[in-house]
Amino acid sequence: LPRKMITYQRLRELVEYDPASGKFSWRKVRANRSPDNSLGWISWNGYCCFSIERRIYRAHRLAWLYMTGQWPKEDIDHKNGERADNRWENLREATRGQNLANKRMDSRNTSGFKGVSWSRKCRKWQSHIKVNRKSMLLGFFETKEEAHAAYCNAADLHFGEFARPETPKENADGMATR
Repeated sequence: LPRKMITYQRLRELVEYDPASGKFSWRKVRANRSPDNSLGWISWNGYCCFSIERRIYRAHRLAWLYMTGQWPKEDIDHKNGERADNRWENLREATRGQNLANKRMDSRNTSGFKGVSWSRKCRKWQSHIKVNRKSMLLGFFETKEEAHAAYCNAADLHFGEFARPETPKENADGMATR
């Protein structure tokens, strides 16, 4: 049988959450815990996780429960795209589509621009976006900058505050790793 999810009251009894740092720590110090009393590890996919009462949770979901008293209805989005950054100001409730709109550029992208790829057939740069799980072709362009501008306009239209256009400058700073 699956274990029940932790309740708001039980979470508050066991741990403390610092909204400014996004860190969790145990309320009671025990011998087998870390010296600084902190919880968690970074999972293979970049999320901070920890175990409470033999069940593993993602820290961003527990931060939401801790601060609002309720489990999130859908996803929790990290505004800055950093999955281990669980500061309260960096978290927001989102639909799956909004969360996916805010994801970083795919590491296999070779154009350097999100939503832009080379069309061998047309011998031009093409711009594309995915909305509600459907891929939309935005057009063909002479330059990748023009194609990226089309992507940015469509992202703003469809995703609003969740749009993450990512420019080559961001990529050069190492922010486009996924």
